[in-house]
Amino acid sequence: MLGGGNHPAAHPVEWLREEYIRRRERNPSYSLRAFARSLGLSPGPLSEILAKKRELSLKLALRIAQRIAMNPEQLEAFVEPLRKSTPDPVSGKETRFRELSVDTYYLIADWYHFAILSLMETKNFEGGVRWIAERLSVSVVEVRSALERMERLGLVFKKAQTWLLNQEGVTTTHDVPNGALRKSHKQQLEIAKAALDSVPVEERDITSMMMAIDVSKLPKAKILIREFRRQLSQFLETGNKTEVYNLSIQLVPLSKKTKQGD
Repeated sequence: MLGGGNHPAAHPVEWLREEYIRRRERNPSYSLRAFARSLGLSPGPLSEILAKKRELSLKLALRIAQRIAMNPEQLEAFVEPLRKSTPDPVSGKETRFRELSVDTYYLIADWYHFAILSLMETKNFEGGVRWIAERLSVSVVEVRSALERMERLGLVFKKAQTWLLNQEGVTTTHDVPNGALRKSHKQQLEIAKAALDSVPVEERDITSMMMAIDVSKLPKAKILIREFRRQLSQFLETGNKTEVYNLSIQLVPLSKKTKQGD
């Protein structure tokens, strides 16, 4: 995460300058090139932005924010000065970025958002808040907040007292906040760990294997995992859908890399 608390500067460019200085103070050999790499930029454009020779657009600021582990409040504070100066090209009014960016963060970060969407596809679904909360073992407050958030994003809608699915097959892009993804992955690991004690073995499958691998093949391995996920979901999501499951496939290194020559 950039910095350690609230943003100290009034403008994101000043904030980036101060962050670069902080990193240099911690590590005098830290270069602008390394800083640019951490932000997903080239050194030249970053240098021009810091020198105020190039404008920092809202779009670029969002891209920078998504490269680092900012929580919603930090992200809002970072882009707020740019958002105010960027009116909607059609209406001329301020954009709804602030509200929707926070909604998107929590949609990605908290597991029960996608669980609610999946639950809506099951047989005999009841669209009441309490019913949903009981089925997913989460609080009524969390369910209500999640539904309102997803309504703003156009994923669900309310008819009378029933919440209904507005869009099927929802997924996220790869360009999402790192902090949100880390939070989501941690939650999924905790759910799997709890299932070891609470779910009968015939209703779950948690297996693992260890292997010595050629790390240059990891990009291809990730593609094969994605293809397997899609094939498995197509198989499981046909027929009589009654329950919501989470599939987590973990491919992580157990050995530390050795120094060259060791």
